[in-house]
Order: sequence, then C-alpha cells, then structure tokens
Amino acid sequence: MSFFGNESLLVLPKFNSGLTFSLLKKQLNWKQNQLKLFGRTHNEPRLTAWFGPKYSYSSITWESSPFPEFLKMALDKVSDAADFNFNAALINYYRDGSDSMGWHSDDEKEIDQSCIASLSFGEERRFLLRNKQGLKLKKEFLLKDNDLLLMNNLQKNWQHSIPKTTRPLSGRINITFRRITD
Repeated sequence: MSFFGNESLLVLPKFNSGLTFSLLKKQLNWKQNQLKLFGRTHNEPRLTAWFGPKYSYSSITWESSPFPEFLKMALDKVSDAADFNFNAALINYYRDGSDSMGWHSDDEKEIDQSCIASLSFGEERRFLLRNKQGLKLKKEFLLKDNDLLLMNNLQKNWQHSIPKTTRPLSGRINITFRRITD
C-alpha cells in the first residue's frame, strides 16, 4: 500500500521469524517504565524490553543491551525481508485490552526513519495510522499473530497507535525493529 511519494506501509502476513508469543513472554525481562507527561508521572500502559544501542524516548532511557541469540536470528530475518539493516528492538507486551500505545511517531533524532518494522505475536490488535497534517485522515489495520508490518518513510508525516479496547483480549507482544544511528 502506498501513500504519497516514497511513503508506504506493507503488511506481510504469517511471517516466519522463528519466534512465538510464549517464548518471548517467558524469555524476556519485562519492565514497566514510568513516563512524565505534563509534569505528572504515569506507568506506561504496557510492559517493555530493549535490545540495541543506548536509546531515549519521552522521559525513558534504555542503556545498551546485546541481543540474545534467539532474537538476533529474528532480527536478521526481518532485516532481510525489509532489505534494511536494523540494529535495535523495542519490545512491547500488551497484557490485555487495557494496555495500549498512544498516538506517536518514531521520530527521535537517533532513529533512521526510512524504515521501521513491526512484528506481532499473540492476540490481534487494531493498528491505527493518521496523517499529522490532516488528523481526520486515518487508516486502520488488524495486526495478527506473526504479521510483519513495514513502515517506509512514514514517521515524518504520520502517527500510529494501538488503542485500548473493552473487548476481552489475551496478550500481544510486538517487536519494533529500528536502526539507531547516533
């Protein structure tokens, strides 16, 4: 699917990364970070893990952390599929429908924004995309177990989110692969 010029989004269903929801849930050390928003501190509405060079977003800083071998193999497969050299992964664990990710762009200065890959495991969730200039221009995708989503050159003009839902859901894990350049 193309948007404008060199901006595109592509979903590759049933991508074979060699990973599973249960493996990731058990093997990773999950952390609930605290965000500072408008002078107040809040728990992030999800659990997270980080692998790659030192990285900061919002009020959170992750120290450099090497990839475990099982995750390195998936990084290589996703890099091959995207034809892009990823070197970092932010992993989100949405425990149920009340865990979420608000509207944002992965546009920190240290991220190469030309390609971001998102690999999903477990429960399907809605992935929303909206244009920053015309916030009413929205697109919606259902990301299912083992779906690989590739966002090419979208971070400058688009935001994305995983909204809360009241529908009873089991867990979902998402690995967001990126390249840290700074």
